[in-house]
Amino acid sequence: LQREVRRSLFATIPVIAVVVLLTILLMLKVLRVITQPITSLAETAANITENGDYGQRAEKFANDEIGLLTDEFNLMLETIENQNRELADQHNRLAIAERLESLGLLAGGVAHDLNNILGPLVALPELILMDLDTDHVARDHIMTMRHARFTLISLRISSRSLVVAAANLKPWI
Repeated sequence: LQREVRRSLFATIPVIAVVVLLTILLMLKVLRVITQPITSLAETAANITENGDYGQRAEKFANDEIGLLTDEFNLMLETIENQNRELADQHNRLAIAERLESLGLLAGGVAHDLNNILGPLVALPELILMDLDTDHVARDHIMTMRHARFTLISLRISSRSLVVAAANLKPWI
């Protein structure tokens, strides 16, 4: 009987060892199928965190729950990338608006200074003509100054228009 048990034991031990070995190999294969996509997703997330490159995408291995997680992760990356792009565009628009505002302030200061200088020059020919006789020698020169006054007035109007336009300009916002 002992001999029979030993013989059966020696016959079943290799079979059990083969079954255990096949079970371990199968388990490692299944484990790899499960962990590889998750590991890849985690590595992609770590690379994005380290580099700040939201243009990277995670590789999808299957159409299962982990594949759905990968799809949603990639969709989230696309959303972040689009938001970053829009934020950069808004930042550029704001910088342009600030430069235009500075230009408007500068133009306003120049227009104000120009008006301070030109104001008396525009009014002076009229005052002189009121006191001059109609046959005075300088009357033709004063009339030329009077006509030049219209050019000065149009310059003043143009400079005011520029200031108003620059102040009201809202580029692409």
